[in-house]
Amino acid sequence: MPYLFPKSLLIFLLSPILSLPFAFRDVYNNKKSGYVAFILIFFLLGYFFITNNSGDKSYYFNVYNYFSSLSFQDAIAYIDKNMSDFTFYYLILISSHIGISFSTLSGVVLSITMGILFFIFYKSVVEYKLSKLMIFFLFLTLICALSLPPLFSGIRFYFATSFLVLGFYIGLILNKTYYGLLCMLFASTIHFSIIVIFIATFFYIVFRKNFNLLKIAYIVSFSFFIISPIYFISILNFLPLVEIDERYIQIYLGYMGGKEFIITNQGHFIYIITGKIWYFLLSLYALLNLNNSRNKWLPVLIILLTISNMTFAFPYVFNRFGYIVLIVFVFVLINDYKVYKFNYFFAISYSLLSLMTTSLDIIITRDNFEISYKRYALLSLPTMLLIDPTDGRKFDKGYL
Repeated sequence: MPYLFPKSLLIFLLSPILSLPFAFRDVYNNKKSGYVAFILIFFLLGYFFITNNSGDKSYYFNVYNYFSSLSFQDAIAYIDKNMSDFTFYYLILISSHIGISFSTLSGVVLSITMGILFFIFYKSVVEYKLSKLMIFFLFLTLICALSLPPLFSGIRFYFATSFLVLGFYIGLILNKTYYGLLCMLFASTIHFSIIVIFIATFFYIVFRKNFNLLKIAYIVSFSFFIISPIYFISILNFLPLVEIDERYIQIYLGYMGGKEFIITNQGHFIYIITGKIWYFLLSLYALLNLNNSRNKWLPVLIILLTISNMTFAFPYVFNRFGYIVLIVFVFVLINDYKVYKFNYFFAISYSLLSLMTTSLDIIITRDNFEISYKRYALLSLPTMLLIDPTDGRKFDKGYL
């Protein structure tokens, strides 16, 4: 008698951990139930992740508690005055006033993020008729490319990124330009940094998706490697009607207080170098394929790499845009399946690199993973519902 309910989801209701092999099997067979199971698993990972006091999630917890102490009107006034990218903060506000915990909200936001990416992945592998092994291989690559610690803590940026990638998919892949731009504009209301990519994409569309102009812009962007970052800060100070705190700009661009970009030992050196190899691998791919107009995702990659080149001297900004590039490249590889003769080389190299960088990220933040997930109550779904996801910790990052 056939199962009316997928085995992976049925076992998930008993134990999410035990459901993993069945979820992987469903993904291997490209069954929707496998993707749904992983969306639910990521909900739990986001729900139970405990960040350190310097993590973004710690700040969001603090915002949640602060909004809980305000009236709804006062909290709206605070958001309007202090948050330019307001969407995520409105979600925090609504949750704080209707009794939804921030842990639950973070799980929901993460599951939506992954749901959007898995939706695009599923549609893409079906369209290009990937083999089961390649589907499984690239699915793992996509998860590793996300860089899990930042994904679980910096949920707002990845939330915005998912809608940005969806905008690329709708606007440039499906050629529904208006809806794609709206989706990207919505992403910029979640995280302000997305507006740069929205503007770049808008101009690409305005110029009738002229790939030759885009290629010229990409080649010219390499000139930013030899321009001193100090000039950019000086230019910002000359902008009219804009008050700029130079110290804040320097901190954000990685020139003050960016200890993570200072090499302290051999292990840190390996981590920094490994984290940059992806850029050279993807740049090599882009340069070798500049005349490949068949791949619909290639213009997206070139737009993102052009922006990355322009911000290469600024570690924080470069890494932020780099997270987006890493996701998009998976869809580039899907599009080139069985077409580009070096596809397997880039796919395998990128997969190994993604696995290596994600493993290093997890090793570095292993204390957070241990306090988050090393709990006997997480062995079954019923017992999960009985424990405090934050384990009684208090979060107070930021000044409100």
